[in-house]
Amino acid sequence: MWQLLPVLPETQAWVERVFNPVISARLTHQETHHDLPEAKLAQPTEGKVTAIESAFYIGAMDDNVVKPVHGSGFVEPRGAVAGFDPRACEWPDGLHHEGYIVRLGR
Repeated sequence: MWQLLPVLPETQAWVERVFNPVISARLTHQETHHDLPEAKLAQPTEGKVTAIESAFYIGAMDDNVVKPVHGSGFVEPRGAVAGFDPRACEWPDGLHHEGYIVRLGR
């Protein structure tokens, strides 16, 4: 069971800046487990995972805060995942694992 709400405009804009418009356009919903104020609007959703991608970006320090480098995001397909993607540990400092892009089917 997933707790989903339609992708928020600010999320869509962030993904477009950090990743690209093609990936941003694929997003329709987002999970609510990140303590979003909009979580109360989430709908319980059942589905079978038909595809999953791990999403990464390069981060750089800006005013003592790590911020994503625009256009540095990329995704890699995964057969299955459990928690933090270990691939992130193989890269030099600066690579950040943002999370997963999941396609659900019925």
